Amino acid sequence: MKRNPRAFTLIELLVVIAIIAILSAMMLPTASTLNDRANVTTCQAHLQQIWLALRIYYEDEGAYPPALQTLVTHRYLDDDALLLCSKTGRPFAYRPAPSGSDHTWVIASCIPYPPDKKTRRPHGFGAVVVTLRTGGTVTAAR
Repeated sequence: MKRNPRAFTLIELLVVIAIIAILSAMMLPTASTLNDRANVTTCQAHLQQIWLALRIYYEDEGAYPPALQTLVTHRYLDDDALLLCSKTGRPFAYRPAPSGSDHTWVIASCIPYPPDKKTRRPHGFGAVVVTLRTGGTVTAAR
């Protein structure tokens, strides 16, 4: 019986499929890590825009708004999607800074702040929370 040298054998085909499966399994954790980093960056960008709107509101009104939704209703922000965490889709937790508070007071974050030990953080496989402080600093903390 004469073999056609141009055709693949079943074994060769299975080996190629196995190699592709192994390579794709190796790339899956990298893809989800990149997705988490993208969500953190998106949340940081949203909180930075919220900070700018809060600063302008504070300069106009002399106090922080009672709720973040006030920034949209008073036209300091155009898009209310900026008020949502990109990972969970829930609104950012907000607590206005009291008068005389320092620059470390957390104004907004992805979860109620300060988180307790049982609260699952939304980013980075449950290890990162993005926060906005009164000084305008946006951080992603573990």
